[in-house]
Parts: sequence; structure tokens; C-alpha cells
Amino acid sequence: MRAMDLDTDDIIEQVDSEEEALISLESFDRASPEIWQEKCEYIKWYLNSFILLLVLIELYS
Repeated sequence: MRAMDLDTDDIIEQVDSEEEALISLESFDRASPEIWQEKCEYIKWYLNSFILLLVLIELYS
């Protein structure tokens, strides 16, 4: 659809939705370090537990 085919309300609605998408992306970018830092602790704990389990299995088998 070309811009000439759109009426003013459609253009305003499209711009509003694009602005909302950008705002949500910016919010996600700002929150990402905290979220990933928190998840990294759980991932490290899980990996360490898994490695310990493998070591124990190897020792006792």
C-alpha cells in the first residue's frame, strides 16, 4: 500500500504503533542487563550442579 492510499487516521495509527514498538524495545534493552545477570546466576548454578553430578557418577562407578 502506498502512502497516498492511506488516510490521515491510518497514518497516525501506524506511527503510534511504531512508536509503541520502539518504546517497548528501549525498555527491553534497559532491562536486559539485570534480567540476564539474574538468569546467569541460575545458569551457572545449574551447570555447576550438572558437572558435580557427572563427577560423582564417574567417581562412584
